[in-house]
Amino acid sequence: MGIRLKLGVLSAVLIAVVLAGCGKKPVSAPKQTVLTRMESDNIPTMDPARATDAISSQAMANVYAGLYRYDGKTLTGDMATGRARVSNHHHTYTFTLRKNARWSDGKQVTAEDFVYAWQRVVDPATKSEYAYLFSGFKNADASCAVRRHLTGWG
Repeated sequence: MGIRLKLGVLSAVLIAVVLAGCGKKPVSAPKQTVLTRMESDNIPTMDPARATDAISSQAMANVYAGLYRYDGKTLTGDMATGRARVSNHHHTYTFTLRKNARWSDGKQVTAEDFVYAWQRVVDPATKSEYAYLFSGFKNADASCAVRRHLTGWG
């Protein structure tokens, strides 16, 4: 193959590349943010009532929503619109949920969802190692006492 033929082919390829770049830009979808995170070990559980390890806790913090979330060192509302309203006697905390708070299936998040989750933590059948953190909540201590009696926990 002669040098003229090689230069001709190279020129044709370069022209094709340059001309291809002159067309209209395709319409692109809205920009999405994607987070890829690797974990060096298996995630022991994704059950918030049963997790006790850092790997599970970090994985859940990455994908679950709660009443509040830390933004750096600042506690901000997540499912809650803001801080809880506390009664004068400090026995009642009222959380206001965001109107647009929805589960991944589109169903509205309700106060009953949080009541269920918290009751599940103190239920002896769940065997939550952190049930004692709910001590002081109405009926939580009775559930924890049942668990201590049945399992020797605590």
